[in-house]
Amino acid sequence: KQNTLEEQVKQLQVQLQLAQRRKQNTDAIIYSISDAVIVVDEYNRLLIANEAAGKLFEFDYKNSQYSPVSKLVKDDKKEFADFLSKSRISKSKASKREFKFILGDSPRNFNCIISCVYDKREQVCGTVAVLHDITREKENSQMENDFVSHVSHELKTPLAIMRGELELAL
Repeated sequence: KQNTLEEQVKQLQVQLQLAQRRKQNTDAIIYSISDAVIVVDEYNRLLIANEAAGKLFEFDYKNSQYSPVSKLVKDDKKEFADFLSKSRISKSKASKREFKFILGDSPRNFNCIISCVYDKREQVCGTVAVLHDITREKENSQMENDFVSHVSHELKTPLAIMRGELELAL
């Protein structure tokens, strides 16, 4: 019996070390992502967030574990907290939405994807949100649209004149 108990203790210690290593690897991955990442449990309490999320939502991402997200997110960004909660309640595998937040003096656009995390019984045990800053892409798209609009407007007058001349010639 003694030998078996010692073997079980050693196996448990090995499993614990593996679990700790996996958690460290997961944390390292999330912290290295440049997009804002927030992971919450089934009660909408913060499990993990990276630096980008801390900056975006203005909270201490390292010392806010188990705090309700609704208390961490300021009033001007409550729309995100509501979307996070509704996505968890609806149990949708993935939800996508665009948000506009004011950071400093300038508005920033974010593409937000929220995915529910399921346990072995297919119950929602958490939610992951990733917010990607798409401000530059939207600005480039707007500049492209403005350019095409301007060029088409500038070409209408000479084309109309040429069309009129061709109709007269015919």
